[in-house]
Amino acid sequence: MEYFNYIILFFILISSFFVVSSRNPIHSVLCLVAVFLFSAAVLLLLEVEFLAFSFIIVYVGAIAILFLFVLMMIDIKIGDPLPLPFTFFSILLFISCLYGTLLPVLNNLSSYQYTAFRSKFTFVDWLGMVDPLSNTEAVGQVLYTYYFVFLLIAGLVLFVSMLGAIMLTLRLTNNADYQDLTKQLSRDPSQSVKVSS
Repeated sequence: MEYFNYIILFFILISSFFVVSSRNPIHSVLCLVAVFLFSAAVLLLLEVEFLAFSFIIVYVGAIAILFLFVLMMIDIKIGDPLPLPFTFFSILLFISCLYGTLLPVLNNLSSYQYTAFRSKFTFVDWLGMVDPLSNTEAVGQVLYTYYFVFLLIAGLVLFVSMLGAIMLTLRLTNNADYQDLTKQLSRDPSQSVKVSS
C-alpha cells in the first residue's frame, strides 16, 4: 500500500508538470483536474475521506470546470511554448528545493533512534475501537446536530444568491417575432401582398 502512495505521487508530479508546460490552455486545465483527482486519491489512502470528497466536489466539480468553460468561451490562441532551457532550469530548481527540504526528514526516518523508538512504542487507536466512525460520518453527525442552524442559513444564502442570478439574467422584454392570430384574421385583403409565379 505504501508503494501505491508513491505511484500516485509520481502521477501528481507528472500531471503538474504538464499543467505548466502544455501549450494548449484547455489541456492544462484537464491536467489540473488530474492533479486534483490524484490528490483526492492520496487523501483517501490516508483515510481522510471527507477532505478527499471535498477536493473532488469543490476543485474538480466547480473551480476546474469553471476554468474550462471560461477558456472555451474566450477562445485563447495557442502561443509559443516555453523555451527548453527555461523549462529544464525550472524543473531542476524545483527538484533541488524539494530535495533540500526533504533531506533532513529522510535522514531522521532512516536513523537508528527513530527505528528503535518506533519498535518500542506502537500506536493503538482506542477511539476507533470504542466508536468506529469514518471521518465523513463524524462530520455528518456534528454538522446535522450541533451546527444544523448554520447549515440551514448557508442553504438559504445559496438559494437567495441563485434567485439573484436568475433575476439578473432574466429578460422581461421579448424581442422575438411571434404570430398574432387576431391581426392575421382581421387583415384587409386589399392591403395584402400576393405572390404570383
